[in-house]
Parts: sequence; C-alpha cells; structure tokens
Amino acid sequence: MFYRLNKIETIAFELVSIERRVIDPAAPTPVAANPFRAIGQVATVPQEVPATSLKRLETLDRSIDSDRKVQALALQPLPSAAGRLNAFVNASAAAGLGDATPLADALRDKALAFVTEQLAAQGLIDKQTGSVSKAAQEEFGYTRTTSVPTAGVIVKGCMDACSICEPEVEKREALELTRLELQNQLLAKQIELLEKSQEYRCCADATPENA
Repeated sequence: MFYRLNKIETIAFELVSIERRVIDPAAPTPVAANPFRAIGQVATVPQEVPATSLKRLETLDRSIDSDRKVQALALQPLPSAAGRLNAFVNASAAAGLGDATPLADALRDKALAFVTEQLAAQGLIDKQTGSVSKAAQEEFGYTRTTSVPTAGVIVKGCMDACSICEPEVEKREALELTRLELQNQLLAKQIELLEKSQEYRCCADATPENA
C-alpha cells in the first residue's frame, strides 16, 4: 500500500489601502536600511572567519578592542545643550543643510488632491471616502489554493511472526497449504502405482530355464 499526504496551502491577497504622501526634498524621510551608530558614526560589516584561519585570534582581539572603545565613549558625559546646538548648527552649515525651503501646506494639499483625483479617475479609490474601491479590491485581490504533495510511504504486509490481521488471507494460505499437501500425496500414490505396473518397469522378470 502507498500512502502520501497532500499539504493544502491557501494564499489570499487583498488590497487594503492606498497611502498617499508628499515627499519634501527639503526634509527627506527615507527608511534607513541599517541602523545608525550614535558613537563614531561608523558601522561594522561582519565577515566569516574560518576556525582554521591563522588570523582568527588576531581578528577576535581587534573586535574586542573595538567594543571596549565604543563602550568607553558611551560612558563619557555628554556636552551641554549649548554645545550640542552649536555643533549641530556647524555641522548643518558644513553639510549645506537648512538652505532649502520646505513645501507650503497649500502646495501639499494641492498635490494630494491631484493624486487622489487621478486615483479616483482610474477607479482605484473611492472619491468620497478615500478608501480602496470595491472594484479595485476585486480586480487585484485573489485567493489561490495549492496542493503540495509530501514524501510517499510504501507499506508492505507479509505473513511473518506478526500477522497482518486479515482472516481471509490466513484462511486462503491454510487452504493453499492443504491443496499442496494433497497434490503431493496424489503424486506419491501415482508413483507407487506406476512402479507396480509391468509397462513402466525397466526390465521384465527373468523366467526360469526348463530342466
């Protein structure tokens, strides 16, 4: 017998909402891929060092010294508020920040209204509520059910010390053994009768000579 389980997976995709926002060049708000380091402003890139490398201990010592220096800097007292403000202003001036003018609120509202109007014209959002329209949800949403077969298992039953718990099979095996035994008895009887037959003897009985 062959058994295999089919794993059923259902994937549902639904368009929940469409968020609109205005990106201001004067105040960009990108999402950082890697967290910033507050001390040193230098991030480390980990690398794999094989255990059999001759420079493994040297690399480990450098990493330990680096962590100690970072911890020592973190324990130092912060400068005063005036000092931090002056440092920020100097850094901003050196980097050229603060020269651009942020977008006006009226311009932001006008841009959002324009985008909302375009999305409503395409039927993606409802102009009254601003949420995703039913037609867009039906068009982009879907549900898919897949069947992933798993590894099969073959089960073989045999008449061994442990029975396979089928009376019909056991009865059939018993009758088969009885039939074979009767066939053997029949063959033995036929051989016995053939040996007594004159036709199947290898040679005829010798007759006594006349005196």
